[in-house]
Amino acid sequence: MDEENQRILAQKAAENEKERLAREEEERKQKEKEEEEKILREEEEARLRREAEEKAAKEKRLAEEKERQAEEERLRKEKEEQERIAEEERKLKEEEEKKLQEVKEKMEAEEQAKRKNHAMENWKRAADLMGRHLQEEQMKALEKARAERDAFEAEHQEEAAEKAADAELQAELEMQKAEEELQNATDDEAKARLEEAKKKARDNAMKNKEKRLRLGLQAAVKVRKRPKIEAAIVEAEEAEEEIPSLTPDIKQAKGVSDSLKCGEELEDAMVSRDLAGIEAGIEKIKKNGYEKDHVTLLSEAEKLAAKLKRLERMKRELAALDQRLIAEIRHYKIPPPVVHQIMTAVYVLLGYNEKELKKWQYIQALLGRTGKESLKRMCTTLDATKLDLKLADVAESRYLKDQKTGQDLELDEVREISHGVATFFAWISATVEEARSWHQDAGKRKEIEEKRKQEAEEAKRIEDEKKKAMEAKRKTQGLKDPPPSSKKKNGTGGGSSPQKTSGKAPATGTPDKNPGTSRTPKSGNRPPRSNRDKSPGVKKSR
Repeated sequence: MDEENQRILAQKAAENEKERLAREEEERKQKEKEEEEKILREEEEARLRREAEEKAAKEKRLAEEKERQAEEERLRKEKEEQERIAEEERKLKEEEEKKLQEVKEKMEAEEQAKRKNHAMENWKRAADLMGRHLQEEQMKALEKARAERDAFEAEHQEEAAEKAADAELQAELEMQKAEEELQNATDDEAKARLEEAKKKARDNAMKNKEKRLRLGLQAAVKVRKRPKIEAAIVEAEEAEEEIPSLTPDIKQAKGVSDSLKCGEELEDAMVSRDLAGIEAGIEKIKKNGYEKDHVTLLSEAEKLAAKLKRLERMKRELAALDQRLIAEIRHYKIPPPVVHQIMTAVYVLLGYNEKELKKWQYIQALLGRTGKESLKRMCTTLDATKLDLKLADVAESRYLKDQKTGQDLELDEVREISHGVATFFAWISATVEEARSWHQDAGKRKEIEEKRKQEAEEAKRIEDEKKKAMEAKRKTQGLKDPPPSSKKKNGTGGGSSPQKTSGKAPATGTPDKNPGTSRTPKSGNRPPRSNRDKSPGVKKSR
């Protein structure tokens, strides 16, 4: 029984051991399984982590690559843009250089034509502005452009006149040569041939003389210098009897000369502030139809005449001012501020001490003076052109303004206070305006003075050169002073030699009594072309 129990117990112990071992094995396997699962899980997590890291790294690389590509694209575009801009700038520069080169070549090749075109364009542009009723400055631009154009054309006309003069002299020399050969000719055929040559040379000389005189008149008219015009007229009139076709050109030149003279008279009247002379000058220009020649001058003259008329009217009103009105001003014990201000301004212009004028009693004392020191007499005899501008500025800026508002006083508001003071107020305004106008015109007066001086010098120079030319001609021809009546009877009025009545042949160098023989026949005694002036009618150094 015990053995059976032991066997059973042993068997149970064996089973228990077996179960224990099975459990342990099961637990071990379970543990191994769990460890394998854990390992697999960790590996899976590691794999997933690696994949996530790789994906993140890949995405990062892709982002970096994308950024790099975007940066490269941006840099590429920037570079392309810079290259495009540089290329455009290069092309523009090349185009500009090409244009500049073309312009330069064109300027060099067509300089004279361009100058003329430029002057014409300026003239047309100024004419267009004139057509739109633009201001005085644009009229000055028109006159300047016209003067440039006329000066350019006159230069070419003078050059053409010189060429005609050379051709005329050459024809004279040919005519002289034919005359000398004719005197020595013996057979009729030679005489006929020489007579024909002489006639041809005479006609050629006459043709070129007419051309020279006409171009001389036209050039003088273009430059609009009266001494030149008058010298050209004198020479043309001497030849007018034998060249009647010059009459229209002479008439035109006389008209321009008269227009210039009218303008000069008006300018002189404006300089001297002669109102009657200014009005007469304006009337004369309009009466003769010279308005287009003096548009700016007429405008300035009319403005100046209006200012002078106003000043003269103010002086007349002051001279006619009732003495009772001045007495009324004087009897103010405490004058209105405007009255004190304006009377102070009056005496400031007359040269009195500004500090003392602040006392009304001092002004009252001055108002009571008579004779040469009377207020009306001093005001009406004051020369605005001699007024110190500093005094004018003081009078206007300090005393012709409302002390409260700082605005300029108006004549109507002054008249409401006192008619007498209003008259003085108007006189101050007109006087200050004329003083300023006189000082502003200083440059214009100096310009006119210089212009008159140059005209006088030009006239004297032309006369001296003419005398020298006549003297040189007489020396060349071996003549004494010609009689006064020989100007229009012997040739072209240039003092050609009278015919000898002894029947002998004229001396060598003495031109025949023919048209076109008034110029010096000896080319050796004639100044070279480069030393002759372009002035019409008189040969002189440039």
